[in-house]
Amino acid sequence: MRLVILLTLINFSVFGQRTFSIDKSQTDSIQVKDYKIYSVSENIDINFIGRQIPKSKRFKPTKEESITADNLFREQYVKACVDQYYKQFHNPDSYDDPNEIERAKITYESSYKRIESNAKKDLKKKILNYDRYFFGYINLDNEKLILMRFDPHKIKYYSLPGTGESHIDVLTIYVLNLDKKELSMSGWADFKED
Repeated sequence: MRLVILLTLINFSVFGQRTFSIDKSQTDSIQVKDYKIYSVSENIDINFIGRQIPKSKRFKPTKEESITADNLFREQYVKACVDQYYKQFHNPDSYDDPNEIERAKITYESSYKRIESNAKKDLKKKILNYDRYFFGYINLDNEKLILMRFDPHKIKYYSLPGTGESHIDVLTIYVLNLDKKELSMSGWADFKED
């Protein structure tokens, strides 16, 4: 009987875990069929790639802005994944040797379709299993941006081949420019993110 209770407690603790914590009293939520969207108050700090966004530059997304942001996220998810992958391999400044540039292009060409296919699969199945937290802020060009963080309904783990290390399977952080209606993976935008 003790074993059953222990296993039950372990199962509930695994399902109840979150990848980050936030004071839910500082959010408004919108229930969508498979997940929730949380509009986060401007009073909550935004830690953006190691920098804090000042409170004077933050805003709480309205319900309409949050729904728009979520729709644009789902519409542009595959494109944002593919764009980031392209930029990762087509950045001449990151290579010391011209031969490395050619090898990177070959690697990109041979794996592009797989990346696109995986993103399409994730769009149909994976992203529905994440609640969304939308943090609003204004960039240096005075454009409204939404920083998107995702929290899984159930934490899943994966291991990288040959490492034996276990990692939590999460979605990366995305940034949506509300004014330009453009989504990108955080750090790979064609607009100012700060």
